[in-house]
Amino acid sequence: MPKKKEFITEQEFLSKVIPDPKNREEDGEYFKGGKCNYGGEHILKEDIAEINRFFQNIFDTLNAKKPRDLKNEEELETWKSNQINTLNDLISKCNQDDKTTLGNCCLAWKVYWGKFGARKTEELKKLLTVRRMSVEKMKWVDLEKYIGDLRRFDEIRGEISNLTKSEQLEQNPEERKRLRKKITELENSFLLLEESFLNSPFNEIENQEATAMDILNGFLNPNQSSIGRSGRTNEQDGTINNNNFWNRNKDNLLIGGGFFILSLIATLIFYLFYSDN
Repeated sequence: MPKKKEFITEQEFLSKVIPDPKNREEDGEYFKGGKCNYGGEHILKEDIAEINRFFQNIFDTLNAKKPRDLKNEEELETWKSNQINTLNDLISKCNQDDKTTLGNCCLAWKVYWGKFGARKTEELKKLLTVRRMSVEKMKWVDLEKYIGDLRRFDEIRGEISNLTKSEQLEQNPEERKRLRKKITELENSFLLLEESFLNSPFNEIENQEATAMDILNGFLNPNQSSIGRSGRTNEQDGTINNNNFWNRNKDNLLIGGGFFILSLIATLIFYLFYSDN
């Protein structure tokens, strides 16, 4: 996640925007370092700082202390209050009309955002609104269960790893059979818990910065494809590439899949070499 970086510089903005001659009077001296004549007396340098603060605030909010790290109900309620207040402010800055644009910047930015600007603003606003709704519904009893599932998830993973090593070293066929049965039982529990874990709203809320970065990349590179919450949409051909779920959960999916494959290999070896015994 970007930390205290410039998402866009003044030079990048000026290199990508060709002022429209029809807006020369309204643009005023905006593209030359002075004020615009749209009514807000915006100055480009100040808008660059403002849009960078806006984007950084989005990431700071989405990447704030994780719910799993909260210790009690009081901490949760404080965390919720801070999140909701910040999200309300960010959502209000996603409102675009004839007098303002994303992040309260000058109307001249509508040229920069390009033809995808309105749509991407709605995507960003939807992401922040969904997060606010999720935060508002959070209860300590549900968070306790999620934290417990995470702890048990790690415990089962460790047990499977240790038992698999023991199985590989064990010479007694009966003991190997017992170990294999225990591993299979744990793997079934692991897969059930993994499904519950990945579908948890707490897991979703802890992985929203990836979706936000996709959307912001679209803002900063107006000619790139539009990216939504459920997948990636190519503006040129309309095709959909569902990479977001994989990007958010690939570590857990790879670990779970790895254990499953190791289990299949171990079972195959057992039946090939020990079935006659």
